[in-house]
Amino acid sequence: MAWHTSLHLLIKVLITFFVRPRLADQLKATPVVVTSVKAGLCHSSLRREFTGIRRLFVDILERFFARTTKEGGRMLTFAAVGSAENPSDKLRGAYINLDQVDDPGDHADIAMFFLERFG
Repeated sequence: MAWHTSLHLLIKVLITFFVRPRLADQLKATPVVVTSVKAGLCHSSLRREFTGIRRLFVDILERFFARTTKEGGRMLTFAAVGSAENPSDKLRGAYINLDQVDDPGDHADIAMFFLERFG
């Protein structure tokens, strides 16, 4: 695993467990809503310069697992403003996984597994 991938996983874990809850607590008296969002794999042009086997692999992943850019945007919007059932005040400090509030523990365990094995 490349160093930047390990760093990316480590930063995700740090944000999920330390930055998000602390910021949410410090900013609870303000209109700012702090959340951590996992929108999942979405179609985008960020990977447009991939070539060869990497391109083939990403194309297969996107074809079977990726959401549209619009669906990914809706998840980000949900995290920012909430919905009728979950107004933004209920989302303060939440970890949002695929349009619902979730426990970040399992996701961090997976990230730590990869860091320990391949980092």
